[in-house]
Amino acid sequence: MTGPNRGAAQVSVMWVIALCVILVFVALFGFTSQQKVTEWQEAAAQAQSHETDARTAQAEAQKAHADLSAKIGFIAGSEGFTSLDALSTEMAAAASVFGVPEAPNIESLLSSAVTAYQKALVEKRDLEAKVAQLRNDLDARRSAHQKALAEKDARIAELTRNLEDTTNSLNQRNLELERQRDSLRQQVADLDAQLAENNTRLAELQRQFEAEREVQMQANAILASKLNKVERRAETADGSVLAASTGLGKAWIDRGRLDRIVPGMEFDVRGAADKQIKGRLKVVAVEDERAECEILETANRFDPIGEDDLIFNAVYDPTRQPVAVLLGNGFGTLSATDMANRLAEVGILVTREISNEVDYLILGTPFFDEDTGEVIPWSSREEYRKAQESALTIVPLRDAMAWLGL
Repeated sequence: MTGPNRGAAQVSVMWVIALCVILVFVALFGFTSQQKVTEWQEAAAQAQSHETDARTAQAEAQKAHADLSAKIGFIAGSEGFTSLDALSTEMAAAASVFGVPEAPNIESLLSSAVTAYQKALVEKRDLEAKVAQLRNDLDARRSAHQKALAEKDARIAELTRNLEDTTNSLNQRNLELERQRDSLRQQVADLDAQLAENNTRLAELQRQFEAEREVQMQANAILASKLNKVERRAETADGSVLAASTGLGKAWIDRGRLDRIVPGMEFDVRGAADKQIKGRLKVVAVEDERAECEILETANRFDPIGEDDLIFNAVYDPTRQPVAVLLGNGFGTLSATDMANRLAEVGILVTREISNEVDYLILGTPFFDEDTGEVIPWSSREEYRKAQESALTIVPLRDAMAWLGL
């Protein structure tokens, strides 16, 4: 039962009570008037009837109020009726919970709450749809994530195998490098030993070099002395022209058999005054004190070879017996012995070894390797190297034949 209805019921009860009081007074007043007693009795009976009806209505109202309170709740006190204060507080709280304005009664509150609830249901369905979509997206992403994890695990397994293979390869490489290192260390040790040996050898070679340099310095001194003699010899004529005929192409020189002149020897001809080359002669016939020559070349036809011109030969020295060493596997058609005899005829002494007294090294036919058939270079021969070191005049066989007429 609502508040206004309960107040109306209470007012009705009070009016009934007041009426009863009035009837009581009326009954009392009836004692004063006998005539009124019956009326009063009837009125009292009527009042009692009204009171009974009022009590019945009050009981029904109270029962309805109690039933309404039982439906509404918020009962306070021993009477078992709904408390307005509690109901108002809860209605305000419900309005706050549902997010609706405060209502003057439960009907308005329920209407607003139902509307808000329906709106909340709609929003809930929307949210449930979004949640379902999100769950579907989440399931798809979980599936993709699981697939990615499977691929990652497979890749990790592959990389692990590759790492193991690489590690094994590196371990093998390290073993090889360690073996190489040990080998290199042994090589370094061997090289250190060789270095020490080479240092010892170098010191020995330095001592030998110092000793050889001392000998070389002595040899250089001797060579310098010989060079001075050679220079003086080069400036000294070996003879002179007695007569010459450009028409006949012949000339005669003042050197003969007694001076070790043989046919075939050649001489350069220079002017007596300016020492300029005038031509070249070749001995064709020899007498004791003179020789007949053929004019091979004339430098200037306006200045022909003539009387008193000087003659020069690089290996011929009428005042000293030259010394030579032969080196070769034969000398053309001549053997080494025949070549030595022919040289002796022109006053050249042949010896076997290179020494400070030797003037020339005459080369013959080259030596050949018996296995390969190739020519052995002269520089591989000790005599050739010594001749170079001693600054001897090295004469090829062709030049020797030309100068000496052999």
